[in-house]
Parts: sequence; structure tokens; C-alpha cells
Amino acid sequence: ALPISGSRGIASASASPKVSVFPSPKSSRLIKMPAVLRRMCSNSPSEGSRSPLDCETPPKRRRLTIVAQRDANGPSKPVEEKAKPTQVAVSTPATWTVEDFAHSTPSRADGITERAERCLRMKTGDRARVIVRGVLGHGNAVSPTIELCRLRAQALACHYVQLFYMSASVQKEDSDVVSLAASLSALKALNVLCFVDDLLRVFNEQQRAQKKPETEDAQIMSKRIEEVELRMARLVGNAQSVMGNSRPDLALDFVGEMVDYLVHRLPESQAFSSCCHRRAPAKAARSLAPQLKEVAQRFAVDAMLGPAAVLVRPVAAARATAAMAARYLLQQLGAEVSADELMGFMTEVSAPPAAYEKVDELRLATKEVLGTYQLWGEEQCV
Repeated sequence: ALPISGSRGIASASASPKVSVFPSPKSSRLIKMPAVLRRMCSNSPSEGSRSPLDCETPPKRRRLTIVAQRDANGPSKPVEEKAKPTQVAVSTPATWTVEDFAHSTPSRADGITERAERCLRMKTGDRARVIVRGVLGHGNAVSPTIELCRLRAQALACHYVQLFYMSASVQKEDSDVVSLAASLSALKALNVLCFVDDLLRVFNEQQRAQKKPETEDAQIMSKRIEEVELRMARLVGNAQSVMGNSRPDLALDFVGEMVDYLVHRLPESQAFSSCCHRRAPAKAARSLAPQLKEVAQRFAVDAMLGPAAVLVRPVAAARATAAMAARYLLQQLGAEVSADELMGFMTEVSAPPAAYEKVDELRLATKEVLGTYQLWGEEQCV
């Protein structure tokens, strides 16, 4: 079955606990957020999910800096300093195959099993998300736009972890250094000029909260983080690909479009229509859209904890996560719409830019994403 309906699944842990086809408007008080987030959200289009691993309150002192670039024709926009171009540009494949991951990763050459590597990648990605939330803050009483910025930063951090380990062994790399470097790269890609000592301060506070040892030599740790960050930058072509304004596409970028299409098709389902009672199915589906989009966004970010981040196209991962989120949410409402029916809707999209005909790729994406959710529950990677 596609949905993760138990309390152990990461997708269910990050989804909304209560849903209704007849949502009532609620007034939520917006808490005051750091200026860096308020300025970020005007330029940020994507989202991400909250991990099951909670983190402590973010540090009171942060040295997050935005460099404003003045434009005579409009208001200033947050930009980040340009990284100096590197002399070495390592060309890497845009995508890898499942066979590459199963047999050809550096970890496999070191004798690490596929399952062990998946779990170690998952833990490293989750730690990166915790660090990002420690820097940007977390909580439910915020505007959707700010939450979207937080989620996008988490998704990017997970993507960089997966990308890095396609060229490095989990046995030979310090997972804490990799998670900190991925967090730094993700924040910079979203125009948040965050220094290494900012991340180390957050990291050490989280370590103290969990009664774990802190970083002993901050200077050595900082140098190692910067070295790994540079290696991540090279993996995407050049230093500016990670540290500049450009960033890779994420499944999160396509989730909204997928949910809108799915909401349009849901009234065609007899199972969904039968649970709407006297309410018109089309109207019930539209009222469900905001909740479905929120859950799907979190499913999409949770999926980045696994190799789907680099093994399948983002649009395919978005389709799979949107269908799984719909299955999960509809189950909570008592509507047993089958997974086959929902996936059937996803394979029938024909309008660009979401035209999709590769059914096999969608099946692969579904298998990879679902495998990540199941592995989390089995290994209890918290």
C-alpha cells in the first residue's frame, strides 16, 4: 500500500494530524520572524518538510547577513556575494541510475551495503534539516510563505547530501561535517549569507541539548566544512552553482502543479464522490486542496532523504509524492481511493510543462520514495 498511515513513517510524522473536507477558517497569530526570512520569502518559490527529529529553540544570537543590491528601477533585492570561480570544474552526470546506486557508489567500493548507505545518507540529511531549522527557526504559527522558505532550504540541504555521497564514501566522510556543509550550501543558494560559525553555534547548542559532545576545535571544523562545501560546489559544475543564485530543480517545485491537477481529477473517483455525501465532489475537492498541498509539500521534502533526490527527475518525484499524500490524506477522511487510481491520474497529465509519458519512471520514483519512508520507520533514524 502506498500511504504511510502509521505514526512511525516520516511522511505521516510531518503531515497535519487533523484534516477535513470542510475546513473552517482559523485565525492564526503570526509570530515575529528574523528579518532574513521575511526578505527571503519574497524571492523564494519552493518548500520542504519538517523532519521527525525535533531541534531546540534556535540561538538568540545569529549573524545572518543580507547584502542588498540597489537598482535604480526598483527596490533593493537580497543577493549574496559572488563566489570566486574555481580553476577545477568536475563534470558529473546529471542523473544516475538505480544500477549505479546499487553497484557503483564509492561506499559500495568500500564494502558498505546498499541498505546501510541509504540509512547513513538519511541520517545525515535529517541532521542537515535540523541544522537549517535551527538557523531559520521553526514552528507552526508562521505565514505559509515563510514556512515554504524553510522547507525549501531543508530540501536543498538533503539534495546536496545525496549529491555529495554519489562521489564520496559514507565510511570516509564525517557525517557531521557533510550535514553542516550541505546546510551552508543550501542557505547560500537561497541568498542567506550565513557564516560557518553561525552553523557551528547552532550545531553545538543542539549537541548540548541532546547531551552529546560539542565541537572541540572550531577552527579545524570550520576548515573541513568549507572544504566539503567547495567539493559540493564542484559537483554541480562550478562554485557559483551552489553558492550563487542558481540551484537545482526540486520535487518541491512541482508539487503545487501536481496537486492542482489531482484536485481537478478527484471528482471522477467514485470512492471520493461517495464520501462527500450531499456536498458536490468538485467543491469538496477544491476545499481539500490547501490541506493536500501542505501535506504533499512535506512528503516531497521527506522524499529527499533518499536517493530519489538524484536518481529520478524532480517532476517524477513530485507526481509520486503528490499521489502518496493524497492517498494518506483521503484515508484520514475515510475515502479509500485506490493507489492505482491516483497513480493513473498522474500518468494522464498531458499539458506542458508537466507533460509526462514515462510510466516506468513514475513507478521507479514511487518505489524509491516509498522505500525511503519505509526505511525510516524500520530503522527509526532519529
